[in-house]
Amino acid sequence: MLHKLSLYLSQKLVDLGAEKSKLAVYAYGMECLLSTAIILIIQFVAGALLGRVFEVLVFTLFWLPLRIMTGGFHANTHLWCTVISVGLCIVSAVITDYVLMIPNWVV
Repeated sequence: MLHKLSLYLSQKLVDLGAEKSKLAVYAYGMECLLSTAIILIIQFVAGALLGRVFEVLVFTLFWLPLRIMTGGFHANTHLWCTVISVGLCIVSAVITDYVLMIPNWVV
């Protein structure tokens, strides 16, 4: 579904004057953009529901550049990518209370 939406939006760009020969590039970029936007929206909605918006913001500020620059694990589908990304964010936001309980000398 995300791929079809990306193709549709990319075709609209071409219809508005973008280079037709780069349609596949536009579609790929649009798919990456939409996937990331969906993940961020879900993370912040989940953070708001859990009362952890600040923790989600801090996680995202550090996680997003790492995700973009380092690569790493790639899920097979956008759905799994979303589940893993949101899951990591929520777990990180929830365990902050417990991490703060660790004495400084242990760290």
